[in-house]
Amino acid sequence: MPGLRGGVDLGQGPCDHLAEGHPLREGPNSGEWNKTRWRCKEDYCDRGSFTETIEQVPRRARTTWRLREQMAEAIGEAARSVSEVAATHEVSWPTAHRAFVAHAARLLIEPAPTARLGIDETRRGKPRWCQDGETGRWVRVDPWDTGFVDLAGDQGLLGQAEGRSSTTVIDWFAQRTPAFREAVEYVAIDPAASYAAAVRTALPNAMIVVDHFHLDKLANDTLTKVRRRVTFEQHHRRGRKIDPPWANRRRLLTARERLSHKSFVAAPSTRRAVATLSTTPPGGATDSIRWARPTCSPTAV
Repeated sequence: MPGLRGGVDLGQGPCDHLAEGHPLREGPNSGEWNKTRWRCKEDYCDRGSFTETIEQVPRRARTTWRLREQMAEAIGEAARSVSEVAATHEVSWPTAHRAFVAHAARLLIEPAPTARLGIDETRRGKPRWCQDGETGRWVRVDPWDTGFVDLAGDQGLLGQAEGRSSTTVIDWFAQRTPAFREAVEYVAIDPAASYAAAVRTALPNAMIVVDHFHLDKLANDTLTKVRRRVTFEQHHRRGRKIDPPWANRRRLLTARERLSHKSFVAAPSTRRAVATLSTTPPGGATDSIRWARPTCSPTAV
């Protein structure tokens, strides 16, 4: 017998209740297996005893390989929740989640080198307070994850790390191969100082670019602040319908290619709104509002 030295003795083993997956339908399909336990009679044997196992049911398992594959594919491929799959197959939530984690570990491989990489954060749930096991203090935990995406090829999501600090990004790059780090030429991020510092540290030869969405958002926020400040300085109140900047506030935030010729040129109210916002404040600086947006080329920072 494998792992046993000396004579063996046959004994009655446990009766295990197994959860089996049906090849043609979903749902529970349980059964019982009266195992045989083998014991070694030699004192120097380090194995002692073992029970019967098969490929579908390894030792200490209560579910078959086919059932675990069905649950993992339902979670990963069909995008179903773990709780729903666990309830369908009448297993516990940890059992279904372990099946999915094992399935994902077999499929996830080292990402291939890419020339263009995207980094962005994703929030998981709401902030919560947790007690530190060592100090006993309550700390605020904000569940954020950092995702790394292939922007040049078809690999999609290359990896995901817990946290959104510079250390998180640096550690993820440290786990990649030297060929992967050397192949990255451009890294697209949002205007986050932590991500920029991490990229400059881990990828000194890569160029950092910012996507147009965040640049347009910053420009629109600045224009709105200027409109509100100028209106309050001129009228000592908030904007009203009779004020051209307030009446055209939506039009001022619309991109040039989305405006018709009549809205852009022929509307007198729009020209008066732009003229009103082109003022010189007491500090001497000039707020110049222009109809412009970033070009299609990456913007280096």
